[in-house]
Amino acid sequence: MNISQLKALQQFYADALEKHATLRAPSKFQLDLQAILFGHHHRVTEILAKLL
Repeated sequence: MNISQLKALQQFYADALEKHATLRAPSKFQLDLQAILFGHHHRVTEILAKLL
């Protein structure tokens, strides 16, 4: 993947995390989904850090 694709993917995960945020106590499903999204976002951010 090139840098622009990674940045787009990073923004996708950030937007998904924002979409699933809640003001009330999150359900177990939401917590599991957020953990997965954070993991993917972190992985893409690490790859970008190495490239930049």
